[in-house]
Amino acid sequence: ALKELLGKLSNHPEFVSATLHEDVANPGSIFVYEVWNESSKENFFQKHIKGNPDYEHYEQQTADLLEHREVHFFTPYQTLLHHA
Repeated sequence: ALKELLGKLSNHPEFVSATLHEDVANPGSIFVYEVWNESSKENFFQKHIKGNPDYEHYEQQTADLLEHREVHFFTPYQTLLHHA
């Protein structure tokens, strides 16, 4: 369900990227890091969470799988790239 939702989200114009991470020490424990080009946290929730049928479907499908969910908003500080 998670991969399906992220596939649908990637069609939104404000979507930049999403990366699924699995905990090496705890297989099955998943961390999702999403990057969106939104002007504010309020705009993000209004456009992509509230009343979004894709998100509501995801919530229903994953309710039993989630131990907890935390949503954080970060401002980019620095990006480091490997130079060959």
